[in-house]
Amino acid sequence: MNTFTIIGKAIPKGRPRVAMRGKFPHVYTPPTTKAWEDEVRTQLIAQVLEKGFKKIESGPIKVLVMFVFKKPSKADVDNLGKSILDAANGILYEDDSMINNLTLLKGQGNDVERVYIEISSS
Repeated sequence: MNTFTIIGKAIPKGRPRVAMRGKFPHVYTPPTTKAWEDEVRTQLIAQVLEKGFKKIESGPIKVLVMFVFKKPSKADVDNLGKSILDAANGILYEDDSMINNLTLLKGQGNDVERVYIEISSS
């Protein structure tokens, strides 16, 4: 089992936005979602290099994600999970379609807001 900790207040995956570019619609990820996923990727890459972790290339895999907030959060746990799983694609595993066992937890702590990730082959 491998563990990773992302420091920061978790942001749920935002719904895709659509804007017109001339006559054509353009779909994009909301800026807050993109910024959070970029931060998650940055922290994961640093930890992967530090630990010498090798990306899991084939499934199935088991993932536990625990979100810790200072105050109770109204964010949907599935949307919180989606932002983490999408950010981890290509870093912790080849693709999140390899996950066959997923546990998402949301709780409250007194110290630093963070996301705790456990990953292992099933």
